[in-house]
Amino acid sequence: MSLISRTKLLGLPSIYLLAGIFVVSPVISFPIGGNYVTMFTVFLLLIIGDLLRTLSNRYSSNRIVHYFFCWSFFGVISSLFGFLYFSDLPEFQKAAVSYLPKILIFCFILVLFLKQCSEVKVNNFGRGVLIGAIINMVAAFLDTTLFYSTGISYINKFFSGYIELNGEYSLGIYTNDGYFRSAGFNSDQACIGLYSAFIAAYSFYVKKPMLIIFSILGNIGAVSLVGVVSVFLVIILHIKDNIKVAVRFSLLAIIMALFLLNSNNEFISSISDPIRSRIEMKQNTANDNDNARAMYWKTFIPAVLNSPSSLILGTGYCTASYAYYSIGIKRVVKRPYDPEQTYFAYFFDIGLIGLMYMLLLYYNLYKSLRRIQFHLYKTNAGLYASYIEGTLISYLGYHYTLGASEMMMLICGIVISAIYQLKYT
Repeated sequence: MSLISRTKLLGLPSIYLLAGIFVVSPVISFPIGGNYVTMFTVFLLLIIGDLLRTLSNRYSSNRIVHYFFCWSFFGVISSLFGFLYFSDLPEFQKAAVSYLPKILIFCFILVLFLKQCSEVKVNNFGRGVLIGAIINMVAAFLDTTLFYSTGISYINKFFSGYIELNGEYSLGIYTNDGYFRSAGFNSDQACIGLYSAFIAAYSFYVKKPMLIIFSILGNIGAVSLVGVVSVFLVIILHIKDNIKVAVRFSLLAIIMALFLLNSNNEFISSISDPIRSRIEMKQNTANDNDNARAMYWKTFIPAVLNSPSSLILGTGYCTASYAYYSIGIKRVVKRPYDPEQTYFAYFFDIGLIGLMYMLLLYYNLYKSLRRIQFHLYKTNAGLYASYIEGTLISYLGYHYTLGASEMMMLICGIVISAIYQLKYT
């Protein structure tokens, strides 16, 4: 039975499905009062209203829930500490507390879901995320191919008002060497890398290796090398689970890559040239100080030694750049942002203790979901385990700071774990 056919498309369950689709497509929004409101925000409010309307007296909790709230607690405390720490740096001070509302909202949503414990509603959201991720893969690929055939990015054109209001010069970006990279219905190509790893991981749980086609198409459209590496790390992770799927997966990817990179067709070359150019650029800057990702790895220890407070507390989300700036790294500008390595960023954002709680949360939740998937044969658990894999692997090369899709899928995974713990204990 297909994902959509198992979902009631009329009534409240469809709210969760559509929320899942829109959480991975934040650019789909509408103007109101001089700002753009995302469709996900609208459906999230409807979900909160539905959960409040159907609250029960029960509340399911376990060790995983405890880790989530401890992680959130250190996020709050670190934000407040950062507000004091950056007393003479207003821009950093503002950034330090900017994520406080998000932390509290996600905690509130988790409590509502745990008091509801509706497997149907949670799974409708998860299915929506999967459908939305696939839509984004196809959209990124089509946007890029149409750009090379018509000279127009139709996503950029259609969402020109959003781009102008939000200060983004484009959703699909033009590289220094004149090539184009689409982000689908997102403002950052990093999202395509995460979604491609998620889809690849899910294909192993449902044993459908052809799903890799969507991962490949998305990475071609976004020209995301980190996305490609993330997909292959997923394959390596699952070789033990299903070697046949892993081999088919790898062969399909290699055949498509060879076809793209060696074709003499003018149109196909226009698509493959950006990939070839980006590979060459990465090779040329692998040991260069201009390579930002390499620089964050090389200077992490000096940054830690210069910020000893991070061994206990961080300075708030989106302030990790200061730790690198303070040791005189010229590549880092003096403005608040998180480096393209989420683990390093979170170390300085919420401190070592907060980071450890986050890792304990992900580790224990992943184990629980895998157990539900393989011992109770519930494929819905594999959906959330897949997103965790995609998230944790992508964290190595991207910066995601409490992204809505990651947090909502994390919450859904926690609820599924809690539901099955109640059923079988």
